[in-house]
Amino acid sequence: MDIILDTNAFRIFTENDVHKFIDNVVKKCDHIYVPHDINKELGGRLYSSLNLIRERLRKLDRKYHEESGIENIQLPKFIEENLENNKASELDKKVAKLALKRSKKGNKVYLVSDDRCFINTSVLFERLGIFVKSYEEFKKEYLSGQ
Repeated sequence: MDIILDTNAFRIFTENDVHKFIDNVVKKCDHIYVPHDINKELGGRLYSSLNLIRERLRKLDRKYHEESGIENIQLPKFIEENLENNKASELDKKVAKLALKRSKKGNKVYLVSDDRCFINTSVLFERLGIFVKSYEEFKKEYLSGQ
């Protein structure tokens, strides 16, 4: 499974059950993907936790990927319009493009975000094989092993 994290989902790396999350990613051979420029936004939101997050990301080794080259990916018109109607940021659009890129590889893709722009368009994303999960929904499902 490919797990696409939006910035608000990065808090998993600051919580007590982070080790269980990391163990699950490794055991299940899952991969975490984020846009390469996500660190700019993370620095503002989670500045005090950045060193801790980086240390925990290192434990994921080759399971964590910062993807570049997604700017030129074209989102389907129905997704793009709905994201714009829901006031998606430029980074949100990059997250959506990254999820689309990964879904075209044939893997199951979870996009983890609490942003309304994703939650409100989750049914549309499912048409593309992308399953939008809120942070709490994903965490409960993933850590319980379902």
